[in-house]
Amino acid sequence: HNLEWMVNTSIAAMGEAVAAGKPFFLYMTPTGPHAPKTYNALFDFSVRDTPEKVLDEDPVTTMRGRQELWDAAVAAAPTVGLQEEFVSHMYVDDGLGAVVKYLE
Repeated sequence: HNLEWMVNTSIAAMGEAVAAGKPFFLYMTPTGPHAPKTYNALFDFSVRDTPEKVLDEDPVTTMRGRQELWDAAVAAAPTVGLQEEFVSHMYVDDGLGAVVKYLE
């Protein structure tokens, strides 16, 4: 999972199309909440780790940071199992929200 990278890449592609005056269709498929657990993806890998390579810089998005997402999940759910479930959905929601924010 590296939703920050997916969001950054998606926004860049849309921006290029708009700048060229071309229409675009975005098909973005967030990988969470699927295995591996989102918690592991958030904390065992950095925002620079992608399936392609390790990025030179952090992807730029309006998403909350990974620790901030986890802290919000801990505050919202009473058990670790629910916290892991919540953070999965919050991560996807933040990513899709960043794309929508760009389109607005």
